Amino acid sequence: MRQVRGSLSVMDDPEMQAYVRELGLSLASNSDRPELRFNFFLVDNPVINAFAGPGGNIGIHSGLVSITQSESELASVFAHEISHVTQRHLPRAFERQSQLSTPTLAAMIGALILTAANPEAGQAALLAVQGGRAQAQIDFTRVNEQEADRVGIDLLTRTGFNPRAMPNFFGRMAEASKFSRGNDIPEFLLTHPVTRSRISESLTRIEKLPHLEYQDSLGYSHFAARVRATLGGRDSNQVLLRFASQLKSGDFKDEAAHRYGYAYALLAERQYSSAEQQSQWLLKKAPHYLPYQTLKIRLLSAQKQYQQAEIVINESLKLFPSSGSLQLLAGEALMFNGKFEQAATIVEAYIQSYYSDPNGYRLQSRIAAQASQTILAYQMEAEHHYWAGDLRHGIQALREAARQDGVNFITLSKIENRLRFFQSELAAERQIFGG
Repeated sequence: MRQVRGSLSVMDDPEMQAYVRELGLSLASNSDRPELRFNFFLVDNPVINAFAGPGGNIGIHSGLVSITQSESELASVFAHEISHVTQRHLPRAFERQSQLSTPTLAAMIGALILTAANPEAGQAALLAVQGGRAQAQIDFTRVNEQEADRVGIDLLTRTGFNPRAMPNFFGRMAEASKFSRGNDIPEFLLTHPVTRSRISESLTRIEKLPHLEYQDSLGYSHFAARVRATLGGRDSNQVLLRFASQLKSGDFKDEAAHRYGYAYALLAERQYSSAEQQSQWLLKKAPHYLPYQTLKIRLLSAQKQYQQAEIVINESLKLFPSSGSLQLLAGEALMFNGKFEQAATIVEAYIQSYYSDPNGYRLQSRIAAQASQTILAYQMEAEHHYWAGDLRHGIQALREAARQDGVNFITLSKIENRLRFFQSELAAERQIFGG
């Protein structure tokens, strides 16, 4: 995951991450391997792609979310990737390399891991390791894909989603790229080749299943609207024009979700007055819906109205005390209001719940710096770099912490232990990935 974070823009926004995790785990819990560890995450990338990496790490690009037309379609991609994990397709690829020499095997595994997140770079690395045999080592075989389809369709059905969404979605992507020039084929289709026989086989299988209708959740409609409004290398002017035009014409499936996405698009462009109008409409419709509460707080914070933001946050925390979004927003507001101890306490609680999110450590570093706790600020900066996949800057931050005047023996020992760990991790990364 550090390699993924170092090369891709992983979204750690607690609200977005909560939806992705909830959807993924609802499917994984119904799989034939519910005991496996899974980690689901969103990548800000307009490329239409999704991937399953080692350790049950499953990523989905914002570009793919943007073209889904229903929650069942998005769930079908997760189900397909989960099935690659439960059927051990990637470990089987590793096992095929077991006869290689240790250095070659390390390089091969490193390239395979890289391929999961960045197929182009991974294939180049594999070519360097094994020449012409590389492509055969990283391609999912036809049998793997058919198995992931079959298992994924059963998983969709058991979880209550519409299983027809899988072949329909893959077929729509394949049809859209049929007359492409070769450079605009969705990357998902390159790493998960879709053939007529696969789609036909999937449709035949579905005909034998009970007919299921699924109503999209509020979480999906709001999540998808926000992704379309703010992620994927968007043209901000075009996004705003499209949302405004669709709002005026009524061209939307869910007005509240549409206004929610529009508000975030306006917020990103600092059009606070217009964003506030959308926010007020939403809060009037559902005053205690958490996404609308956090939108209001973000608007206040963006306009540096931190005292008012703190009041709204305190009221919201009474209803949603464990909300990661509110904890981060509270930490920032308290920091700007000069309440450093309270800010540090609430961000520490966030870090305990979301220990792999670099944002918590970055905010804690800022709070410590504002409170003139320089050593702690460097320590937290180091943790931010570690979880963000940048060990070199993490090591630099720890060395700076150790150089500070007033560092006591116990703190210095902790810093030195962490420094040795970072250095050993960096050495392992260099052995596997090079550099």
